[in-house]
Amino acid sequence: MNAYPKYKQGMHIGIFSDLIPGEIIEGYKTRNKIISRNRIYGYNEVVYGLLMQACLEDKSEQNTVKLMAEYQNENIKRMLAIEAIEKEEYEKYTGPKRQGRPRKKHLDVPKSKLKPISLNTASFDEAKKRVEAELLEEIFRYTATEEFLEQKETKKWHGHRVMVVDGTTFLTVDTPELRKYFTPNLTKENATPLPTGRIEGLLDLYSGHIVDYRISDYSTGEIKLIKSMYKSIPKGTVLLGDDLYCSYGHFAHCQINETDLITQGKKNRRETIVKRISKNDCIIEWRCACNSVWLGEKEAHPATILVRKITVKLKDKNNEEMHLYTTLLDHKKYKAKAISDLYFYRWEIELSFKEIKSVMQMTYTRGKTVQSVKKEIISHFIVYNIIRKMIHKVFQANGEDIFSLRTSIQECIIPNKVDGGYVDILGRRYAKKSTGRYPVKDFSI
Repeated sequence: MNAYPKYKQGMHIGIFSDLIPGEIIEGYKTRNKIISRNRIYGYNEVVYGLLMQACLEDKSEQNTVKLMAEYQNENIKRMLAIEAIEKEEYEKYTGPKRQGRPRKKHLDVPKSKLKPISLNTASFDEAKKRVEAELLEEIFRYTATEEFLEQKETKKWHGHRVMVVDGTTFLTVDTPELRKYFTPNLTKENATPLPTGRIEGLLDLYSGHIVDYRISDYSTGEIKLIKSMYKSIPKGTVLLGDDLYCSYGHFAHCQINETDLITQGKKNRRETIVKRISKNDCIIEWRCACNSVWLGEKEAHPATILVRKITVKLKDKNNEEMHLYTTLLDHKKYKAKAISDLYFYRWEIELSFKEIKSVMQMTYTRGKTVQSVKKEIISHFIVYNIIRKMIHKVFQANGEDIFSLRTSIQECIIPNKVDGGYVDILGRRYAKKSTGRYPVKDFSI
C-alpha cells in the first residue's frame, strides 16, 4: 500500500548510476572546461552521494559516506573478480606471445578506485563544494522529460496535457548567509524566526513528476515565479491553480500564450454575464481595471476578456458554493462537470509537496550556504522524479494506470491506525477533509 515510501527506502547508488547517463556529467565538465582527476570522490560519485543522501532518513554525511563506502567495497570486489578472470585467461593462452613485457589486459582502473573509502566525512564535504548546482539542474531537466519516464502513451484530458502549479515553503539553518538570502517569515502568527525559502513547482498531473521549479526567498511572490516557468508549459496545456492565480492579468497572459487555465476564485469581482449556459454555468466579461504583474501597464492589456464561470456546490459544506473560472469557453466540448472533476485533482500537487517535505524529510534543509541548500533541494526533486519513473514502470508492466488508481483514492479513504488520520495508496498521510481535497462524488453543479 505504501508504494512511495517503499521505493524511497529501496533506493541505492547503483540505481542512480544506471538511470543518469554519464554523458550529462561529462558534457557539463566539457562545456565548463572542468579538468578533474579520476579520484574517489569524482563528479559522478559526488552526484550519486547527494542523491543517496536525499533518500535517507538519517541525512548525516556520516551515514551517506558509510553507504558510499559499502558501495565502493562491492565495486572493488567486482573489479578484482573481473581482473582475476582476465589474468587467468591470459596465463592459459598458449598462442604466440610478443617479446618484452606482457601487455596489461585487465581493467585499467586508478589505484585510488581500488581502495576502500575512508569513513571520515571531510573529503566528501570538500568534494561537494566542487559540484555546482547547475550540474544538478541539468540532471533534473533530464529527469523532467517524458522520454525519461518512458511512458507508453502520454495521458491527456480532451487532448490537452494537464499541469498543476503551486508553491510551498521550507526552512533552513540559521547562518548569516542564509538569513540574508532566505529572509525569515515574521508576517504570520506563530511565525518561525528561521530563514524561510519558497519553492514554486510545476507538476504533470497524470504522471506526477516535477516538470519545473523555482527556488527563491520567501518575499518573492508565487506569481513572479510561475511567470518565469511558462516556457516549460507547452501550448495547449491546461493549467490548474488555486485562487492566487485567478486574476485578470493571468487569464489574459494565458490566452495570449495559448494556454488554458482553471482556477478557483474566492473574492467578489466586477463581472458582466455575456451568455447564460445553465443555472451554474455562464460566460462573463472582465474589464481591465489596473496594471498587472503579468502584462505590465494597463495599456498593454486587452480592454476586456471573456471567462467562463462555473459554480460548484460542496455537499459536505452545507452546499457552500465554490466558483471556478476557466478559459475553456466551449461548453459543448468541455462540460461543466468534466471541468469541475478535473479541477479537484489539483490537490495532487499538495500531496506531492507533502511527499517531498514529509516522506523525504525536506521541511528543514541541512546546508549552511545558499548553494548547498539549492543542491539539497534539487537532489530531492531528481530523486522524486526517479521514484515516479520506477512506480510507473511497475504499473505499466501490470497493465495498470497509476492515475486511474489515484482517482479511486479520492473516493476511498483508508484509516491510518498510527496517528488517527488517513493514508492513500501512495503512502501519503492527510486529514479526511483537508482544505481543497474534495472527493469527486462530494459536489454538484
